[in-house]
Amino acid sequence: MFLRARTRSFFLSGASQYLQDYDSIIKGMLIRVSVTSNSKKASVTKISETELEVRVDEAAVQGRANKRLVEILSTHFNVPKSKIRIVRGAKSRDKIVDVP
Repeated sequence: MFLRARTRSFFLSGASQYLQDYDSIIKGMLIRVSVTSNSKKASVTKISETELEVRVDEAAVQGRANKRLVEILSTHFNVPKSKIRIVRGAKSRDKIVDVP
């Protein structure tokens, strides 16, 4: 009986985490971002509905450009920095970013 209850609670907790992840994917939008680091001025240029070109005024050293990218996108989309995450391409110029 104990094993069955433990398994059921484990399954339910795993399912709730899956549903939270699925819910965040549905609510958020994935944007393809092309980043140019070490630029003189930070700017955001819309290429298409799902693609942006972002110029970052920070060097690509120790994640500083990624951190600045999140700050720029948070002001552009008017959302908190904690809600924006880099899904793919953390060490690449071309990234996929999740914005709620």
